[in-house]
Amino acid sequence: PTVMELGGKSANVIFEDADIEKAVAGVFAGFTASSGQSCVCGSRALVQDSIHDEVVAKLASMAGDLKLGDPTDPATQVGPFCTAPQLDKVAGLVATARDEGARLVVGGEKPAELGGWFFQPTIFADVHENMTIAQKEVFGPVLSVIRFRDEAEAIRIANNSAFGLAAGIWTKDLGRAHRVAAAIKAGTVWI
Repeated sequence: PTVMELGGKSANVIFEDADIEKAVAGVFAGFTASSGQSCVCGSRALVQDSIHDEVVAKLASMAGDLKLGDPTDPATQVGPFCTAPQLDKVAGLVATARDEGARLVVGGEKPAELGGWFFQPTIFADVHENMTIAQKEVFGPVLSVIRFRDEAEAIRIANNSAFGLAAGIWTKDLGRAHRVAAAIKAGTVWI
């Protein structure tokens, strides 16, 4: 047998019955941990229509409160990238997202005051599932928020990726959680 880890574009699916505070905190940690430099980075948030705007606003508020800085400082929440080429790659993907019509909610820049290989945690809304930012592995603190109407559409969008390393499901409905987990093509699914 062969096991390969080939990248991730992990979807966090937030249904309208979820505990929104917990879902937002989990999604936020999922795309900012290790400065987004993780193969299981939750870089796609699929959010049901009825709670979309509330979730985006809460995520944006959290991003504004983050402390970027020296990773050896206990107060730091987001550190730098590992390499300068990675910083350039992320900045290029963010520029492409803007060019393709994704709405920048927060972030999207290198913080000039820090210098080095830092990039602000970045959230895009109005992301279409086929945009570059929703399909390519960013490997940085960048979140694409994608709307969905119902369970079937959420599953279809979650599976519309060449990568299937991980996924997360946020709902209070245990039956739905198991149905969706079984239908999503991912190696690991957190509920």
